Amino acid sequence: MVGHRYLISCKVRLADIITCSDADWKRGHANRIAQKHVDFVVSCAQSSRIVAAVELDDRSHQRPERRQRDLFVNHLFAQMRVRLVRIPARWDYDQGMIANHFTEAGLNLWD
Repeated sequence: MVGHRYLISCKVRLADIITCSDADWKRGHANRIAQKHVDFVVSCAQSSRIVAAVELDDRSHQRPERRQRDLFVNHLFAQMRVRLVRIPARWDYDQGMIANHFTEAGLNLWD
């Protein structure tokens, strides 16, 4: 769907793509980052630069503790200046629906 320009990685640990200072790491941010994942990461095939992350949001994202986690993750990606695309979880997906979510998030991966 994204052609040869991009690579898609699944179940990516936040600690593998987000860094913080040693001081922040020791203050407890390590656990908040190291134990969390995003569903997919889209990166440029030539440079490996991350251009977007995708979260598939199921019903669990409506729980208060999950909302706090989502706000934390949203904040991390905003600081990284990387788009975080949230897509409602479904049993099946089509390219048009996925394309619409990326377009609404301001991304056009198919140029």
